[in-house]
Amino acid sequence: MRKSSRKPSVVFGVDILPSSSPQSSKEPHYALVILKNGEVWEKYSDVALRRIIRLAWEHKPEIISIDNIFELGANERNVVKIISMLPPETSVVQVNVSEEKISKLWEVAKQAKLISEYSKFPPLKTAYLAAILAYKGYGSKVKVYEEKTKIIITKGRSLTQGGMSQLRYRRHVRGLILQAVRKIKEVLEEHGIDYDLVVRKTESGFDGAVFTVYAPRAKLYGIVSPMKGHDIRVIIRPIYRGKIEFEHVKPRILTRKRPLIVGIDPGMITGVAILDIDGEVLRVFSGKNIDRATIVKEIEKYGKPLIIASDVYPPPEALEKLTSTLRAKLYTPQQSLSQSEKEELVKTYLENIESPIEVEDTHQRDALAAAINAWKSFRTKLEQIEDYVSKMEQGNI
Repeated sequence: MRKSSRKPSVVFGVDILPSSSPQSSKEPHYALVILKNGEVWEKYSDVALRRIIRLAWEHKPEIISIDNIFELGANERNVVKIISMLPPETSVVQVNVSEEKISKLWEVAKQAKLISEYSKFPPLKTAYLAAILAYKGYGSKVKVYEEKTKIIITKGRSLTQGGMSQLRYRRHVRGLILQAVRKIKEVLEEHGIDYDLVVRKTESGFDGAVFTVYAPRAKLYGIVSPMKGHDIRVIIRPIYRGKIEFEHVKPRILTRKRPLIVGIDPGMITGVAILDIDGEVLRVFSGKNIDRATIVKEIEKYGKPLIIASDVYPPPEALEKLTSTLRAKLYTPQQSLSQSEKEELVKTYLENIESPIEVEDTHQRDALAAAINAWKSFRTKLEQIEDYVSKMEQGNI
C-alpha cells in the first residue's frame, strides 16, 4: 500500500453512526476525531455533517479520512457536492484504498500494527483508526476535479435596449470585460499557466469571455480572484470529473476485482441492492422507469456482478435479459419468497451489520431480500468448499 512520506498537521477521521444513512432524507451524523500532529485534539461521538464542514473551515485539515466515501453521500454527485463545500486545501482520503486493492479498515489497521485482531469497533474507534492511518500515510486521495478550471467573464446585469445613454453603458461594460480579459491573460502568462481563451467580440469590446485554464483551482488562489460587481462578474469554477477516481489508483483496481451479488426487483419502479461477496451492502436504490443500461452502469461502478438475484420463481424476463447483458449467473429461489420471508431476511440482516442502511420502499426491500438470500446460499457453498479443503489437508479424505 502506497504511503505518503510527509505527515499532515491536521487530520479529521470520520465514521457514520449506525443510526444514520446518507440515503436517508434526514441529515447523517458521524463520529469525528481530530488529530493535530498525530495526537487527539478533539473528538465528537455524535456530530452532524454540516458541523463537520464548519469545523473543517475552522481547523483547515489537510485530510478528512474515511473508510467509505459513500458514507458522505448516497451517490457520486452528492459526494462531489460535499467535497466542494470543504476548504480548498482539504483532501478527502479513503484510507483502505491502495494501488493494488480495496481492503477492510481493520486489515489496514492490522498491517499498520494499530490492532492485533479484528473486532467490531464502535464509530469513535473507527474514526480514530481512519485518522491515524491517514496521518501515517495510508490510503488514497479522492479526485473529483479535473486538472482544469474555467474562468468566466460576463456582464453584471442585463443590457436591455435603450437610448444613447444605454449604448454608452454597453460600450463601457464591454470595455471593462476587455480590460479584465487582458489582465487575466497577463497574470496567467506571468505565472506560466497554460490556457485557452474563447471570446464573444463586438466593435466596442468583448461581450464575454471564457478561459479554460490547465491548472487545478487551488493553483489559481492569489493569482485570479472571483468578482461580483454591478458591471461585470468574474466566475471561477473547477471542472468536475465524469466520475470519482482515486490518486495513484487505476480505475480497474476499484472495480474489476470486486465480485458482486445484485438483487433486482424489476417493474415500473425498479429496486436494486448491491452486495459484495462478504455480504456488505454497497448500494440500495430504486427509481421509476429505470432502463437496463442505467442499471448496468450503476452496478459496474461497484464491481463485476457474479450473481443477479430474484425474489420470485420463475424470474421475470427483464431479469433474464439483464443477467445476459452482465454475463452473470441468475439466482432464483426454489419458490417465490413470501412477504413475511422477505421482511424477516432484511430485518435479521440489518440487525447484524455495522453500518445500517435505510430501506426506503418495498422495491428496495424486495431487491435486498433477493440479494441476501442469494448471498446466504453462496456463503454456504463457500463454507462447504472450505470445510472440504480442510479435511483434505488433515488427510480425512
